[in-house]
Amino acid sequence: MTTYEKILNKLVGQNLILPGFEQIVHSFYHHRAKKIADYLDERASRLTYKCENCGEKFARKNFCIDVYDTPWDTEPRTACFCSEKCMDQYLYEGDFSYFHCTECERLICEQNPSNGWHVQVRYVNGEPYCLQCYQEMLLKDGIPLEDFEEHKLSGMFFDSKEVNAAGFEPVPGFQSYFIQTDTAVKRYCDKAIALIKSGYKVITDYERLAYGGSEGYVSMYKKKR
Repeated sequence: MTTYEKILNKLVGQNLILPGFEQIVHSFYHHRAKKIADYLDERASRLTYKCENCGEKFARKNFCIDVYDTPWDTEPRTACFCSEKCMDQYLYEGDFSYFHCTECERLICEQNPSNGWHVQVRYVNGEPYCLQCYQEMLLKDGIPLEDFEEHKLSGMFFDSKEVNAAGFEPVPGFQSYFIQTDTAVKRYCDKAIALIKSGYKVITDYERLAYGGSEGYVSMYKKKR
């Protein structure tokens, strides 16, 4: 039996209803029972600390959700809010919005100031992937041919140990390759296209990039399919 039903039964059982007034009185009892039940539920769900979004009202248990500030976090952080409105504002409308990774299905911050404002989401065929899942995807399948054909320098800041463990080897002439002009980009992409068409998987390791990606150093790695 729900809290509402218990309160309603108690209210009706304690009062004498005169003939002819049943419908009016029952309507009053239903309204009063719902009001009391809602108040009790609200009090029961109220936490001892404030909403993470507005910082004014107390957070509630039924508006708590597990989030990850970075894709590399192994355990989630529980964020709690006072209402659905505050929860939506914080998760999807703030400066550090969150996204649901298509692969791991975790709710992850798009851009976290604790790691240098680095963007933590990549889009593949219009679907969002966290950096961890995106990295695993590239190490498994390589960068798609279409990206190089469009002169897109898709890649990651890889850990050299992970690149070696995945079986990739350096491409001579394209290590610490300086990208600044369209000609340099085309030469790099043409080499990657040739390797992919000859049966290799190719990845790009970002070494040092200027803010906004206008120029920088990248390295190419290959692996036989």
